[in-house]
Amino acid sequence: MSDNPIDQLVHHYQRAIRGRDPLARSANLVTIDEAGLPRTRMITLRQVSEAGIDIYVNRESPKAQQLQENGRYELHIFWPQDFIQFRIRGGYCYRQDEAFRHGWAGKPVYSQIADVLHETVAPQSSVIPSHQVVAEGAAALRQQYGANGALSFPKSVWVLQLLPEMIEIWTGSDDDRLHRRELYELMDGMWQKTLLMP
Repeated sequence: MSDNPIDQLVHHYQRAIRGRDPLARSANLVTIDEAGLPRTRMITLRQVSEAGIDIYVNRESPKAQQLQENGRYELHIFWPQDFIQFRIRGGYCYRQDEAFRHGWAGKPVYSQIADVLHETVAPQSSVIPSHQVVAEGAAALRQQYGANGALSFPKSVWVLQLLPEMIEIWTGSDDDRLHRRELYELMDGMWQKTLLMP
């Protein structure tokens, strides 16, 4: 296996997709809120490549606001079929290009509706009077989709591309519990590898 942790990440991501790992496109993103407390949520991996890790976010969401305020995050990925996990920290950038718009248009309509609801009903994670307002908003958008065959692209949805600078790879060993931990840190454009006690 390559000593480049990005190559390993891409390799295992593609294996997870091909092998229909139930967590293939799932990860846990941790950010730090204004009180200095960790905030964690499951997210969908949209793309994992040499360029970085793409997820779709609402720029008005708490996670985006927390990133803007302090720039700190950790992404945790676990693929049970390979019994391997990745902990990732680093930089990030936002993007909203034609490829992204095309990809968004290809999402299932219920997923598009969820994004548009944040602009038409209430911002993500805001307080709402009842779940009924969400259901009614979704019903109106389904009707709009049925009439037009498409929904308007929500301006607040962007690609958040995570740019790894630290990757820890944990490879589990169920037989003897002698797990393998490798820490990679990007220094002057080169990955430096350190082994950690499991």
